[in-house]
Amino acid sequence: MIKLKQVSKTFDTKSGNLHAVKDVNLEIQDGEIFGIIGFSGAGKSTLVRCINLLERPTQGRVLIDEVDLMDLDEKKLREVRKKIGMIFQHFNLMRSRTVHQNIEFPLKKTKLTKNEREEKIASLLELVGLTDKRDAYPSQLSGGQKQRVAIARALANDPKVLLCDEATSALDPQTTQSILKLLKKVNEEMGITIVLITHEMAVVKDICDRVAIMEEGTEFIDRFTHRDRYTWPMFTSCCPGWVRFVKSQFPRFVNNLSTAKSPQQMFGAVAKSYFAQSIGADPHDIFVVSIMPCVSKKSECALPNMTDACGDPDVDVVLTTREMVRMFRGEQIVPATLEETPFDSPLGTGTGAAVVFGSTGGVMDAALRTAYRMVTGSNPDPDAFHAIRGMDGWKEAVFEIPGAGAVRIAVVSGLGEARALIEDLLAGRAHYHFVEVMACPGGCVGGGGQPISMEDRELADQRGQVLYGIDRVQPLRFSHENPQVKALYEDYLGEPNSELAERLLHTDHRGWKMPGEEG
Repeated sequence: MIKLKQVSKTFDTKSGNLHAVKDVNLEIQDGEIFGIIGFSGAGKSTLVRCINLLERPTQGRVLIDEVDLMDLDEKKLREVRKKIGMIFQHFNLMRSRTVHQNIEFPLKKTKLTKNEREEKIASLLELVGLTDKRDAYPSQLSGGQKQRVAIARALANDPKVLLCDEATSALDPQTTQSILKLLKKVNEEMGITIVLITHEMAVVKDICDRVAIMEEGTEFIDRFTHRDRYTWPMFTSCCPGWVRFVKSQFPRFVNNLSTAKSPQQMFGAVAKSYFAQSIGADPHDIFVVSIMPCVSKKSECALPNMTDACGDPDVDVVLTTREMVRMFRGEQIVPATLEETPFDSPLGTGTGAAVVFGSTGGVMDAALRTAYRMVTGSNPDPDAFHAIRGMDGWKEAVFEIPGAGAVRIAVVSGLGEARALIEDLLAGRAHYHFVEVMACPGGCVGGGGQPISMEDRELADQRGQVLYGIDRVQPLRFSHENPQVKALYEDYLGEPNSELAERLLHTDHRGWKMPGEEG
């Protein structure tokens, strides 16, 4: 296993310090293909070179099989590096040496006999499909053939880990596919852990085992790992009643709100962009109707800055669940008797994390599930955050996320509790990193647009328990495992917090004014 703990790399330049890598925490499991994706200049190459200490981190720890490379002397480090192969974007072959000689080079100082070296080189040439190019020089090879030689050379010392620094970016699409197929073969047949950095989502899609997806979880982790850049706590922003409360009562905290749109508005923006494109429809011809337990959602969809997909409102109409019930009764429709039909695709697949959004604590729960995965590389127990569930108006907890530290969180429902929490924050009596607020007691399940029971009883608690019960039996319980969300990013958005994702899925809460608000 490879572990990076709080790894940073800073370069001294004429214009000051350049932070190429900052506070990176990763866990890469043995035998997996782990992708690191990002735009040019994001520090991907620097990070991968930190794994074998070709670039020595300015701070942090690099552990391979629980051995901290930062503690090794040069002699021991050279021994460890023999088990870490590396291939490069531009191949780095010796032009004056043949294919055979390039592959033989790392074997020169081994204890293998000449015959043993020849046998190994022959088997590697067969593996990469270049047996007939044994005596050719790099100048006589295509780009794909050069990369195959580089892979063979990297495998010569029987490494446990193969680092691939933009190994396909200099190749055409067809050749890229052949190299990815070869890397997959190496991984499956030899059990080698592969760390692959790229700026191409298509490469991640084709070969990598994992990719983590979620905007609000991504935003929180970015803020949490760069604490000095932000004011705290970060507040959720999916409840429009709460957002309006902050803007009118405590405007100083507007910048503390997450910029992620509510699920309603995210869906509308995606429906009139990605979905429209997927079905070949004009987005202006798509009419989005949202069924919500919340009355405030009607005003949210009418905000002037909720028109990011095509210029039309991203959500056209909001009906409350109470209004839907009245419509059913008026038309004498009994939902229980209707035939079940599947949801449309794409965007028809849900997860347990999505279901629990409707109950107090659910937004926090879903975000932490994915934030944990993003930091540690592995999923938590989906019920690990149960302490924030339940009908108490103000709940707080501290959760330890390995590699990130202790996260202090609070969950409140009801604006009276929200006011009390903010007053404690202002007085210095409370300190949190992440706070979920719902205007309605119990969360959306207790929304003002919900049907009223015949006995006029409050049903938020029972409804919330039903949602968590549905979550427990779902085959998918994590947002980042939703295949259609992955496809959305892979085929359209690119990656979390990309320029397109920022435009469609995020918003500026100062982009609209409350009645009486200056400006």
